[in-house]
Amino acid sequence: MDNRQRQQDEILALEAIFGAHAVEKSGNPDEHTFILHAPIDTMEAQLDLRFHLPDSYPSDTPPVFEWVCAHDMSARLRESSPGFIYPVRQLVLSDSMYDMASTELHRVWDEEMCRDVAVYSWVVWLGEYLSERWPQPLDPIPLPKDSVAN
Repeated sequence: MDNRQRQQDEILALEAIFGAHAVEKSGNPDEHTFILHAPIDTMEAQLDLRFHLPDSYPSDTPPVFEWVCAHDMSARLRESSPGFIYPVRQLVLSDSMYDMASTELHRVWDEEMCRDVAVYSWVVWLGEYLSERWPQPLDPIPLPKDSVAN
């Protein structure tokens, strides 16, 4: 099976795992770039990454990833709770965190993936990495009693 077929199969697998809405493909069919919106399983958060799959991926080179953002979903999940405000947070990777994550992801691709498709494994690893570094969910902020509708 050639690289492009393996890439297409990988994208189909990501859609099956995360849902078709989670894979935002480029409008250009010749450009193998997409954004993946993946939940971080251990928290109420979502990780957004842009991946570019070079022609030589997965046989010779790893995918290229770009950090888009990670954000706390608990504010959206709880916005219907009357009387409270749930702060929305975004996690920004420091240069050292990004470098460490990039180094580890490439190591995983070189040593463990045997130059096979790697996007799902990378997303799982990043979720675990961020779970260790993401602050615990923020407590809701109670609204003053006179601003709560009865």
